[in-house]
Amino acid sequence: MKLCELDLFNNPVTAGGDSEYRSKVFEMIPSLQILAGADVNGEDVDDSLDGEDGIEGEDSGDESGSDLDGPGLSYLDNSQLDEDK
Repeated sequence: MKLCELDLFNNPVTAGGDSEYRSKVFEMIPSLQILAGADVNGEDVDDSLDGEDGIEGEDSGDESGSDLDGPGLSYLDNSQLDEDK
């Protein structure tokens, strides 16, 4: 797995108005495509790269029928609990 997106928010390297850090970071990490919300040309990128490789991520939007869904809070219903007397 390669690093494609990086955000250096509040990192000291971004302080001081030196925009040369962007080109240096892109040189150091050849697989990098997005740095601080912008591509190598400095153009803003609205969406992250999730899903561009054909693999659905967590935000695929299909939540129906998921095998990961548990019983939810329905197990807390008192009428279904066996109480020891």
